[in-house]
Amino acid sequence: MGKITLHQGGLGIGDVPEAEITDEILTINDKGRVTRLPSDKLNDLFMSPPIGKTFQPTLTANGASYSFDKSVATEYKIGDLVFFNVFLSAIEFSGTPNGVLTLGGFTYSARDITMGILGNFGGSTYAGIENLVPLIRKNGTIQFLDKTNAVTGIQNIDFTFGRIRVCGTYLTNE
Repeated sequence: MGKITLHQGGLGIGDVPEAEITDEILTINDKGRVTRLPSDKLNDLFMSPPIGKTFQPTLTANGASYSFDKSVATEYKIGDLVFFNVFLSAIEFSGTPNGVLTLGGFTYSARDITMGILGNFGGSTYAGIENLVPLIRKNGTIQFLDKTNAVTGIQNIDFTFGRIRVCGTYLTNE
């Protein structure tokens, strides 16, 4: 049986002892330690069926109430990776929006803040659509940022027969 030697290789994990090639998989945990994973657990990692769910999205901003006629919102979770797709149509508002526009209702919270992909953002009073970036936050919501001023999310947004499509992936601890 051959041997494989794992080196630091710029990973910053310190000295790693030699490991024999066996029917086990070597993994490196969050503390940089090598652990053995029996090969019968391989299916649990890579071949487990995705958990698919639909969910009811919400669209909020302080001072306003948003409604939409149709929504398609799906999530697929494989291990700790979540894929999502949300489409809202015929968005209308009532009240006076004076807060950050936030899309919520996701089943899983994000491990870290990351970016999504904006497919459509129409029928709104926001003029800089080409600069919009959906920011996936740790609390399981998305805020829409203007990448020219990404300090706060876009605010005071009105919709008339609006539509939003956003998708992406993120890691979760759930």
